[in-house]
Amino acid sequence: MGERIHLVVSEAQKERWDAFADGHNDIDDRSDLIRTAVETYIASADTESDLPEEIEDKFDDLLVHFERLESRVSFANESFETLLEHQLDADEVEDIVEYHTQMLKDEIERYEQGATEDGSDE
Repeated sequence: MGERIHLVVSEAQKERWDAFADGHNDIDDRSDLIRTAVETYIASADTESDLPEEIEDKFDDLLVHFERLESRVSFANESFETLLEHQLDADEVEDIVEYHTQMLKDEIERYEQGATEDGSDE
């Protein structure tokens, strides 16, 4: 699991970020929004590449999908660690596993659809 960092922002900024994350199905929560935004910013700031722009764009898209998938796996791991700490019945465990499995499948499907739309499924 990754290292936690602390970020200090105003209450208004936090509420704005939360509202944005809540209003976008492709963003899980505030942490996912921050990770995605930072990685997108870093990817767009790296302009010293000799690659054609089309390749860079596809790489940036792939990086964003990878970061989102990594975020979802991390979230799943945190949930599974919580399972180890608490006594849950079989139905609760099954619901949690099913939720995370579907979330990961949805992310992979979203990536595959984007790749097909971009014509990068060759």
